[in-house]
Amino acid sequence: MKKVVKFFGVMMVLFLLGACTIPKNEESNEEKKKIKIACNQVSEIVLNAAKKDMEEKGYAPEFVVFSNNIESLEAVNSGDVDAAFAQHKPFVQSFNQQKNGDLELIKPYVYYTGIGLYSDKYKKLEEIPDNAKIAIMNDAMNRDNALKMLQDAGLISLTSDKKTGYTILDIEKNPKNIEFIEIEQAQTVRSLEDLDGAVCFFTFMFKAGRDLTIILFAIKMLLNFLVV
Repeated sequence: MKKVVKFFGVMMVLFLLGACTIPKNEESNEEKKKIKIACNQVSEIVLNAAKKDMEEKGYAPEFVVFSNNIESLEAVNSGDVDAAFAQHKPFVQSFNQQKNGDLELIKPYVYYTGIGLYSDKYKKLEEIPDNAKIAIMNDAMNRDNALKMLQDAGLISLTSDKKTGYTILDIEKNPKNIEFIEIEQAQTVRSLEDLDGAVCFFTFMFKAGRDLTIILFAIKMLLNFLVV
């Protein structure tokens, strides 16, 4: 199965690059017909865009939508699905450590997205007020990314005792006394209605029909397929 999923992953990568010439392998035609891919509502959009091409290559893809990325990875790890789309490498490594997983990212890595600090109330970082409330994602890897991004933006300073795995307890300086509210990543965009700002994935902003380019600060992140 691992060989089949890797073959599928390469095919999908080439589709995303705009090159869809995969050599035929008659011996594996029956083996590669059906494949289940875990995703969330946002990443399903990308998969649906590639579905026609996958079908032309002899696949019968089934996209299994989960509410969060942990559930997607658990489904891959248990063998309920063949692959998951799309989680970044630190997130997968954290999952493997915490859940005794054995998941790998398919290479080459070509699919990217990003996270950024958004606000419905303010247009510039300098406008963020004292005692502002800002939502960040509550999973370990994206919380870490969000805090490091906010440090780069100059809103906070983190301890120098480590390079990764930051939590709000590692904030050494918070001159604006910002309150960070940890929530599920899928809820970050909705929180913009009530809070002063939120760290959101570009893809979730796009899914919500918002202009993802109206942003206060951002970083780019690597996402890709996973295999067991």
